[in-house]
Amino acid sequence: MQIEQLRYFQKVAECGSMNKAAKELFCTQPAISAAIKAIEKELGMPIMERTANGIEITPFGKIVLQDTNLILGYVERWKDISVNQQQNQSITLSLTGTSPPYTFVDFIMMMRRTHPTINIKLEFSPSHRGHISFARDQDFRFGISYRVPAHMRDTKRFAKEHGMRIAILDRDEFCIFCNSEDELTKLNRDPVLEDLRNREVLLYQDPKMFPYFETLKKVNCKIGPQMWWEETMMLAIASRPDSIALRPRHMAGKSAFIRNGQISVLPPITDFSMPVYLLFIYPSQDRLSPAEELFMEEFRKFVPSFEVVD
Repeated sequence: MQIEQLRYFQKVAECGSMNKAAKELFCTQPAISAAIKAIEKELGMPIMERTANGIEITPFGKIVLQDTNLILGYVERWKDISVNQQQNQSITLSLTGTSPPYTFVDFIMMMRRTHPTINIKLEFSPSHRGHISFARDQDFRFGISYRVPAHMRDTKRFAKEHGMRIAILDRDEFCIFCNSEDELTKLNRDPVLEDLRNREVLLYQDPKMFPYFETLKKVNCKIGPQMWWEETMMLAIASRPDSIALRPRHMAGKSAFIRNGQISVLPPITDFSMPVYLLFIYPSQDRLSPAEELFMEEFRKFVPSFEVVD
């Protein structure tokens, strides 16, 4: 079995069509078909089937695809290590759209001053249905994302399957972010759940995947348009007097809209706690390159609250 055949299979699974995969890979459809048949012949079982709606991956094929993503990820890692040993070291830090990039700018600037041969890049990926979207990328090495306690089990399983570790960088809580002209800002007490009755709430993710959604439904909350990026959400709140959002409390001092007084951040809801963690996902010690070991050493110093999750 050849690496190129696995790349063809991965692309077909991604596109759902051999023709689309062939166009993206700049090859012919027969070449894609021949690669799939070669894999199936060697394994002795079909990995995909043609249907009226396109290509469907068989149950066995899903297992092969999962391992294919790992294999190709390792191949890319080996290439990166080879290049890095000949040139400057490069480390990519992946953040979901909900993660606060400004938190890590100071760290990146410090690394550039003290370790100029290590090039740290930020890469952004939107949140999708409550999952860590960058976890599907074969090049993924270091990632930062918000997770609620109810999602930790899936996150731990992902980390275990991919030889990764998890650390909590910040234990936070969802609070109400609202336009400064909103009536909620006039409360002479901390907010309670009832204050959200019949209000439209902006969320980052599919509301059905938001673990506190069922409780919000009890006070007839309406879910507004899904937001993909932090600044998009802040702009929506600042420009619409009736908009409110649930966001992690510790982000309150970071947005220009908040510093300029256009958005207010209320204290946590007293009768309904909504905890959330800012997580760091990284390779286990035995999988770190020398540059990555140095990166991890400095990152732990930069984040004193670094708390490894077993």
